[in-house]
Amino acid sequence: MSKPSKLLQEIRKAWKLEPFRPFQLRLVDGKMLRVLDPEQVRVWPPDVVYISPKGELDFYHISQVLAIEPILRRRPRKRRTG
Repeated sequence: MSKPSKLLQEIRKAWKLEPFRPFQLRLVDGKMLRVLDPEQVRVWPPDVVYISPKGELDFYHISQVLAIEPILRRRPRKRRTG
């Protein structure tokens, strides 16, 4: 299986995961697409369709996507007392 096919499968898997876990797509130009809701992304081979928070549609050929990465939640900082 080619790397682009595998990457499309990984995106699809993350998109369908229940409960959904936010992820980001790292693009070749350094841009990061944050997917906070499953409605923000669609896989339409050979493209990935990203719907921005403003509702704009952006089409990216899978060759423009380097990786899919989880968005790690930050733990709240503990306040110092004293």
